[in-house]
Amino acid sequence: VSFATLTTLWANRVMLALDLRLIEMKEKEKYVTMVNSNLDYIKRIDLPSNINVHWYEKGNENIWVAINQAADKYNIISNELFDSQFNDKRQVLSERQCYFKDKNGTYFSTGTAWEGREGEFKGYGRPHWIAVLPEFQGNGFGKAITIIVCNRLVSLGYEKAYLTTSTYRPIAIKMYKKIGFEIVSIEDP
Repeated sequence: VSFATLTTLWANRVMLALDLRLIEMKEKEKYVTMVNSNLDYIKRIDLPSNINVHWYEKGNENIWVAINQAADKYNIISNELFDSQFNDKRQVLSERQCYFKDKNGTYFSTGTAWEGREGEFKGYGRPHWIAVLPEFQGNGFGKAITIIVCNRLVSLGYEKAYLTTSTYRPIAIKMYKKIGFEIVSIEDP
């Protein structure tokens, strides 16, 4: 058997193993919790001049819902969900919920500088509901809005942060790792 044949067989076997692992992951979603123990190490980020940062104003609920509905294939997004997540602290959203808007006025990304409210993460900051419209994904905007949210958490006095995601979001997990978050648990739903 030639070296080329062995290499091809090995490569095919590796690809099959990866495909099987992906299938297994899709069948068995797991919740992932990640922690950044020192938010001060997250660098600031400069956005392109044609992108504006906008902080929550009354009425932005529909924008949040539209972005998350388009970006999130796994959750049922609605105004009721927005209310359940933020209604008790709506008065602080203007300093905690961020949106990106392009030069045409299109809102295309959102993220919230939230807080841990219970358990071991009480008192931690929390990048929460990070989302980017599909047509804007792959351009670094998820990373950018997460960094801006984390910087806001620092300005609000948080030194540490945690976030939750799922194994269905490997690209997000990789991005969170790049900005200093580490996986602390992977659990069944």
